[in-house]
Amino acid sequence: MSDYQSDSYMDEDYDEFVYSEDESVISISSDNSHHGQARTRAAAAAAATIQSQPSAPAQSQTQYSADYGYEDEECDFFDDNDNDFERAIGTRPTKKAWAVDFKVYDPDGLSATQKATVDRMMPLLATSRGTTTLLLRCYLWREEPLVEDFIADSERTLAKSGLVAHPKSLRIESGNDEFTCEICFTSGADEQYFGLTCGHSFCTDCYVTYAAGKIREGESWRIRCPAPKCKTLLGEESARLLLAEHTDVLDRYEVNLTRSFVNDLDSFTWCPAPNCQYAVECLVPRSAMMTVIPTVNCKCGKAFCFGCKVDDHMPAPCYLVDKWLKKCKDDSETANWLKANTKECTKCKSIIEKNGGCNHMTCRECQHHFCWVCMGPWNEHGQQFYSCNRFSEDSSKNARDSVSKSRAQLE
Repeated sequence: MSDYQSDSYMDEDYDEFVYSEDESVISISSDNSHHGQARTRAAAAAAATIQSQPSAPAQSQTQYSADYGYEDEECDFFDDNDNDFERAIGTRPTKKAWAVDFKVYDPDGLSATQKATVDRMMPLLATSRGTTTLLLRCYLWREEPLVEDFIADSERTLAKSGLVAHPKSLRIESGNDEFTCEICFTSGADEQYFGLTCGHSFCTDCYVTYAAGKIREGESWRIRCPAPKCKTLLGEESARLLLAEHTDVLDRYEVNLTRSFVNDLDSFTWCPAPNCQYAVECLVPRSAMMTVIPTVNCKCGKAFCFGCKVDDHMPAPCYLVDKWLKKCKDDSETANWLKANTKECTKCKSIIEKNGGCNHMTCRECQHHFCWVCMGPWNEHGQQFYSCNRFSEDSSKNARDSVSKSRAQLE
């Protein structure tokens, strides 16, 4: 028995409540007899009502856990000794704020990447492997512009790339009494000759000599028909057919094809380490080079900047490093001569000397076409080979400003 006294009942009519062991009210004592007896009877009736109601059995923790699909002994979600979550957070590798994503390719990986791209585009264009490959190379491996132009006008797209819709199978022929080579002017049925889909045929000796010379200069897929003003591309299959007996030239041709794939893409570059055969892919845009230093690490161990190909120069941005390197060469006569007699390619910054010819310049390193006078893109000039009237155009002015700022660092 326990006594309970509340402030809300502190009055002369109520002295105390009396509870049983199960804490139900059984009596109320009071000094006032008639009021106390009435209230005692009411309290007793209420207590009897409460005792008569069945109480809901308490649900065990095991039963509660089973309702949610697990047993109590198997529920260790809140186990104080389980530190797996904390260990996982603590051991997860963290990327540095200035680090960039990149991928290193060997020659086999580059070939596989090219093949995968060609295989993906062949069903979309419905063309042969050789035609699809040349189209991708002409569009610098940009898939979306190629698909858009091809769907809009397939014949125009093929003609612009020096191709035809349904090329015939090419082979080395002979036995034509009417054949005459347009280069060496040899003729007769005994002469072997070769011709592309354009219809221009030349003897195999002249064709091989022409192609081998272009390959030694670093050309690959850009080799065209030897006929004047003909834009038909030689193609990989034709080159391999002609050079089948010249394995050294053919090997150089394959290397040039791989190098052109890397050189044509802004997201790829070669490792500058001597005799390194690896290429690095980095998707940092050129517009971000002013604030991001894209340091990459080649498999050969070389760490360099993807933007300027200089050794790792963190934290200085590329433009400051370029100014510093040019400033270091300021006292040499070579720098003075280069400033007076050469210009830089506006795309890859290669130094070019013009020793004659028209104003249409083609950078041998990156194949960029520009005007020597205004330094603007050549596709904006039309047929103005010996004169330039775009000196005040924004694109030309920006290109000259870039070169002028570069040369001003030598002073």
